[in-house]
Amino acid sequence: MDLEDFVSAREAGEMLNVNRARIGVLCREGRFSGAKKIRLGWMIPRESVLNFVRLAPGLKPKNSKKDKEFLSDILKQIKGKQQDDKQR
Repeated sequence: MDLEDFVSAREAGEMLNVNRARIGVLCREGRFSGAKKIRLGWMIPRESVLNFVRLAPGLKPKNSKKDKEFLSDILKQIKGKQQDDKQR
């Protein structure tokens, strides 16, 4: 892939008619496959932007990063309690 195959968050926002901050949220949620955080900005594959599908209002992506972090925290707490119980 060449650098020409990627767009910045600003360019992606212009393509989708949303602001750059919203593009950042979508990138963190994993909604653009292949998006990479480069220092303070995002480089997003042009194909991902062109193939972007908006969700209906009120719906969340199935595999959002926040959901994964939440589940990871829950699993850590459960493992911690299991280890505490074994030590008693």
